[in-house]
Amino acid sequence: MKYKSIITIEVIIFLIGLVLVLIGLLFEINKIGTIWGLERATVQNVLISVGCSIIASSIISCLMTIYLNADKESRRVIENWGLNNIEIRSILNYEINEKLDHMSKGMDIVAFGMKNFLAAKGLILEQKVKQGCKIRILTMHPDSEFLARRDIEEGNSSGQIKKEIEDMIHWAQGINNAPNRRGSGSIEVRGYNGLPQDMYQRIDDYVYIGPLHFGKPSQQTIAYEYKPGSKGAEHYTEYFLSLWENDSFSEKIFE
Repeated sequence: MKYKSIITIEVIIFLIGLVLVLIGLLFEINKIGTIWGLERATVQNVLISVGCSIIASSIISCLMTIYLNADKESRRVIENWGLNNIEIRSILNYEINEKLDHMSKGMDIVAFGMKNFLAAKGLILEQKVKQGCKIRILTMHPDSEFLARRDIEEGNSSGQIKKEIEDMIHWAQGINNAPNRRGSGSIEVRGYNGLPQDMYQRIDDYVYIGPLHFGKPSQQTIAYEYKPGSKGAEHYTEYFLSLWENDSFSEKIFE
């Protein structure tokens, strides 16, 4: 039943209760002796009691309907987009790292140098590549003029992000060129020259996204987790692929 129809019915019920109370009060005014063979006071008490109960019930029901409708709409949006969690990125990292430990397909990520991430999970990523996982990294090109601005926005020393990106590229090249590497696993890096993109990370089918804020490193901004196969996960996965495959936006640094 539609929301407006439910509210209309509850208003009608409220009015019925109000009418019963008014009739009960009217009996007191008219001083009627008996009604339907019953004492006036008995009929009056029944009418007022039933009317007040109906009024109270209709008010509670109406408030619950309004609350549940708002909650239902929120749940509909969350379920439709598959939003699974909202948290500061550094806190959500515990969950991300756990999924990374069990990764079986691969990872896509939009990030800068990933210095802290590689320090914590570099060895795991190397092992996953050896096991056949494919990692695609979309980062700002080390020669991009926008890097200097991002250093200022994050409060870094001049050239810090560029150095971190170059170190990340060197790390990835070392894994790809390792003489003992086996299987189809690999790391591919593409660089873009433009304004910073939102943080994006896909581990197998789990997707994490978040904005970049002025004056804060990426680990201190909010992040959103989307369930595998959800509308939100598919939307951001398609967006990443559109950037990855667009040669006019990004260029291959190495693979």
